[in-house]
Amino acid sequence: MDLISFTPLIILLIYLLIIGFIAYFLINVLLFMRRKSHSDDLLKQKIEELTRKLGEQKDK
Repeated sequence: MDLISFTPLIILLIYLLIIGFIAYFLINVLLFMRRKSHSDDLLKQKIEELTRKLGEQKDK
């Protein structure tokens, strides 16, 4: 078999690799955004607690 018969197979493999990389990248981005959202919620909660405590200390 010569190189010409392997060309469609090589193109298919490259196409599948690109699609796989895109899927992997999108899944990682979604997981990162989920973790970041949770982290931001915790940070916002802590800031609200600190603001409340500072307000209570000013009132005293």
